[in-house]
Amino acid sequence: MLKNFINYQTVKELKTTNFDWGAIPSAQGVYVVVYSSMKKPSYLSKGLGGFFKKMDPNVPVGILKQNWVNFEPGDDSIVYIGKAGGGNTRETLKRRIRTYIRFGNGKPSPHRGGRYIWQLVNSDSLRVYWKESDDPVKEEKIMLLEFKIKHENRLPFANLRV
Repeated sequence: MLKNFINYQTVKELKTTNFDWGAIPSAQGVYVVVYSSMKKPSYLSKGLGGFFKKMDPNVPVGILKQNWVNFEPGDDSIVYIGKAGGGNTRETLKRRIRTYIRFGNGKPSPHRGGRYIWQLVNSDSLRVYWKESDDPVKEEKIMLLEFKIKHENRLPFANLRV
C-alpha cells in the first residue's frame, strides 16, 4: 500500500522546533502513519494528545489492545490513514499533518482522528508518509477498504471509522 508514498518523516523529526514544514506540500492528499517495529506495542494510560474543546483524547489501555492489528513480516504496518482536502474542505497536507503533530505535542488542536497513536509508548519512532492526490476522499476510502480486506475486516489501529 506504500508503493506510491516516497516522502516521509518520523514523528520525532516532525516534532522538532526547527523542522522545515516547506518539505510537506501545500496541496491536498493522503497520509499514513507507519509502525516501525514487529514487536507488539506498549501503551500509555495517559497519552501525549492534547485536549480539544475539553474532550479527553485518552481511552483505556484495554481498548487500545483490542484495536491493535497484528502485522505479518513484509506488511506495511500502517496504523493510521488520513486525508487532507477534498469534498468541501480546502485542507492541505502541510496543515493537516502539522495539526496532527501539534495534537501529539499535547496542544489543543482540532485533530482527534488518529488520537490512539499518541497513547503508543514510542510514538516518536512512527513514520508519517504523504502523497498528493486529486481526490483524497476517494483515495483514503480505497486505502481503508484495501486494509480491511487484508486484515480480516479491521481498520488500522487509529482509524475509528471509514
